[in-house]
Amino acid sequence: MQHVNADLAIRVIRLRRQQMLKSRILTALVLVPIVLVALLFTTAMQGTIIISAAVLVGAWEMSRLVGFNHAVARTLYVALIGIVISALYFRPDLLQAVIVMGVIWWLIALICVVRFPVGKNHWANSSFLMPLMGCFVLIPCWVALTQLISDRSMLLFMLLVVYGADTAAYFTGKKFGKVKLMPNVSPGKTREGLAGALVIVVIISLCIAPFLVPSISWWQVLPLVVVTFLFSVLGDLTESMMKRVTGIKDSGNILPGHGGWMDRIDSLTAASVIFVFGLCVIDCLTASI
Repeated sequence: MQHVNADLAIRVIRLRRQQMLKSRILTALVLVPIVLVALLFTTAMQGTIIISAAVLVGAWEMSRLVGFNHAVARTLYVALIGIVISALYFRPDLLQAVIVMGVIWWLIALICVVRFPVGKNHWANSSFLMPLMGCFVLIPCWVALTQLISDRSMLLFMLLVVYGADTAAYFTGKKFGKVKLMPNVSPGKTREGLAGALVIVVIISLCIAPFLVPSISWWQVLPLVVVTFLFSVLGDLTESMMKRVTGIKDSGNILPGHGGWMDRIDSLTAASVIFVFGLCVIDCLTASI
């Protein structure tokens, strides 16, 4: 009897995974064309508005991840993010400083993720640390994406790197994954999935870079892609860490098979900032040669 029950439980789990995979694929087939049209065939102003809306939706879900449960508190948190990005829109002289602050934040986040669950109780009991983390996740991302609006080919390249890596990690991890990457933070991620995704994304990037970003040579593309990929994983792990602190499984449920909006852009929050910072470094190095 116990053997029958175990077999039934395994079948149920497999069926749920198959249904989730189908939902993920269908959602992606609908969402990807919409995002591409919205970001690649709009004016700079329209693109900025779309990015701002996406960040504010993320802020609504982030408000729950950082510990706000009441609708009023969540609305005020979204309003705060909106006020900050609106102010930055009219102060372009501050954008580079925000990118640098974003890079510093993601280096701090790396330390937090590696050491987790050390500090978990301190963050959970603090009234400002978690909300501050949410601001550092979203605001530099908004700056980075709006900076990339001026070069749509570069924006497309970055999106292909991030979401190509995300897809590759999902399938390679599902097929070959055995050793957990960071079980305390995200039990589903494996080292095999990470390695497989890195190899795939590097190969794809080197193939498409001459067409999308011909101004950057392959020896510049390679480190840019590798570092962007690694920080995209960090963005995902950071959101998972925040979920562990607040005891939340998904940031939301607006995307079937994917969870919430933040669950889809968590990789992008870190990768976009590092990508833009990497482009600045490349420009500086090129200018000095």
